[in-house]
Amino acid sequence: MSGGVDSSVAAFLLLEQGYRVTGVTIDTGYGDAPEAAARVCRELGIEHTIVDLRESFRSLIIDNFVRDYAEGITPSPCLRCNPLIKFAALFGQRQEKTDLIATGHYVRRLADEENGMYYLTCGDQAKDQSYFLCLLDQEQIAHCLFPLGRLNKAEVRAIARKHDLCCADKKDSFDVCFVPGGDYRTFLSSCGVTDAPGEIVDHTGQVLGRHNGLSNYTIGQRRGLDVALGYPAHVLQLDSRHNRLIIGSRDMLYRQEADLYGCVFQSVPSPSAEFRCQVRVRHKASLSPAALYPLPEKGRDSYRLIFDEPEWGLTPGQYAAFYNGDRLLGGGRFSR
Repeated sequence: MSGGVDSSVAAFLLLEQGYRVTGVTIDTGYGDAPEAAARVCRELGIEHTIVDLRESFRSLIIDNFVRDYAEGITPSPCLRCNPLIKFAALFGQRQEKTDLIATGHYVRRLADEENGMYYLTCGDQAKDQSYFLCLLDQEQIAHCLFPLGRLNKAEVRAIARKHDLCCADKKDSFDVCFVPGGDYRTFLSSCGVTDAPGEIVDHTGQVLGRHNGLSNYTIGQRRGLDVALGYPAHVLQLDSRHNRLIIGSRDMLYRQEADLYGCVFQSVPSPSAEFRCQVRVRHKASLSPAALYPLPEKGRDSYRLIFDEPEWGLTPGQYAAFYNGDRLLGGGRFSR
């Protein structure tokens, strides 16, 4: 429980359904979640537990975030945090084999009667959060409940207001929790990332200008380049080896294939041959038909992803989520 409206209403709905509920809050050292969640738990009359994971959060999430940016990779810390911190911590709090974990994610869990496994499907279209859970494994999914899976945000806030929950009108947070205000450049600087200025070049290597540190840019970025090419310029690549920013036209950002590593398959066996699916390359992106091909020489969790049609803005360090319709199958991380 974060103390926000989603996890609070999830707890309320479980109480109404007759579950014995305990609120668990992860203390990462950032934000007001422990205090906010404790207040909601007092209102609901349920036990509240705080799990101190500040050290783990620092080593597994923040240090990785900083290291990725220093190496010219754009991280996605929330996807990494779910399996390594949030759900891992919740599993550590389970006291009995029958204990279940519930969160306020907008996603549905269903049973596959043919193979006895569970899988996730998309929640409310406007708020669907299945993409962020693409790295969970079958054991985690099998012991989870998602009470908000068939609700939308307006309905959740209405429930909170009807029952006078103190979080009813609390604003949603869209920032990375450890980067206040979304100013990750200042955060990186505070962590000792002092990348040097370097050359801005086009795809042929022609020098066009100077950048002020690669951590200030990401694939597809258009603003802040200060280079006149006669057409809108976008970032194509962060060449950390040579400290160069490679730019070009928007059309140059379309690619038909990319390699993935760290792939997880939640409710289907890891493919050993061509595997057809639909792929979402970022939260709220449309699903695109594609095929996955194993790359055993790179590791058993590595695959080549080939889209039916070129896809825009594939970014090293970000994640691809695999679907069959609205059924989430898993996901993996884009390599360089």
